Amino acid sequence: MLNAHSIAVNPGRSLCLLLALCAACALSGCSTPILASTNPSDYVGEYVLHPGKGDHVKFADFLILKADHSAVGVRFSDETQQVLESKLKWGLSRTNTENVVIGDFSYPVTEAGSIMKLSVDDDAGLYYEKVR
Repeated sequence: MLNAHSIAVNPGRSLCLLLALCAACALSGCSTPILASTNPSDYVGEYVLHPGKGDHVKFADFLILKADHSAVGVRFSDETQQVLESKLKWGLSRTNTENVVIGDFSYPVTEAGSIMKLSVDDDAGLYYEKVR
């Protein structure tokens, strides 16, 4: 059993154990999650709903988050060929994750490298992806 005494007595063994654990973690694909930004300016930009096709009546096809914390949602109606626009306020909220709140909806943020996503419905695979 590894305890404070065994670490003090045999630091080389502890180092080997630590390296073995790190290697096992790397080989198994586990990683430390990237924490979402808490800086509102990082969220300013344009977002596209994925998947692009479907009957997602509640959600805009495109979102624009502005620096003044206003948001514009744009939805294209296939039935009427109309462009519907909604203007809302947005902000950040922190629960166990960072969330972008737009109007009455809260979207958990996920980041992977340079890709930022706002999760809409994980079960349906719906999310907004920041495109610029």
